[in-house]
Amino acid sequence: MKLDLVKAFLTPFSDKGYPRKVLLLWLMFVMNAVYASQIRPSTEFVNISFFIISYIPSAIIHGYIIKTVHNEIKGNSPIMPEWTGNFYQYFLIGLKYIFINCLYFLPAMLLLSNAFAGVHAPDGFTTLTNQIILFVLIPLTALFALISPFVTMSYAENFRFLDGFMLKKICTEVFLNLKPYAQSGLVLIALKSLIVVLKTAFRGTLIGMIFISLFDLYISIVSLNLFAQIYRQRAAQVKAGEPAEATVAVKDELF
Repeated sequence: MKLDLVKAFLTPFSDKGYPRKVLLLWLMFVMNAVYASQIRPSTEFVNISFFIISYIPSAIIHGYIIKTVHNEIKGNSPIMPEWTGNFYQYFLIGLKYIFINCLYFLPAMLLLSNAFAGVHAPDGFTTLTNQIILFVLIPLTALFALISPFVTMSYAENFRFLDGFMLKKICTEVFLNLKPYAQSGLVLIALKSLIVVLKTAFRGTLIGMIFISLFDLYISIVSLNLFAQIYRQRAAQVKAGEPAEATVAVKDELF
């Protein structure tokens, strides 16, 4: 199995219409981030406006990025889809994806709410409860972090809500693609670490607010394209009846 890192890093620029596509995606991303960081819902009117201005664009942004994953898996070209006339489609795709992630995080949120509820309990009980919660919460979080990329791939293949919960298939994909999965994960970790450093260095500045957000968006597209390549190649192997391979290369060279 070969991963084309060059292709992944050039995904946002893969067709001649990329400036318009990337610019619109970036503007929505920045406006959404700025608004969400400045507004704190306090009244019913503000709650409604917060939902409309923040969560709806967020769903559209997620939907557009998931569509790029779908195009890679299906071999569609160009990978970066058009915006014209497709906002509602991206909204629905993104909304379902957000709900999938919320349902995966639901057990962790319930455990955390129990931990906060135990603040007023006797000290011994609170300590024991929190220890039990941490004992369960940490493995749950680690497990979701492990399978999350292939949860995204499984959903992005056909945009079916229930496909995001096909845990047997998802875990099998992770197990059979451990080496390329690990390589893609290391690339993602390295890029995300760079983002953290840049955000810390340029916190509160125009560069930090605008340009680093663009880089963050770019990293999301690149990393998901890498996982989509794994998913697509594995699906081709299954269709051809071939065994899973465990080699990762950039073009013809080992990475």
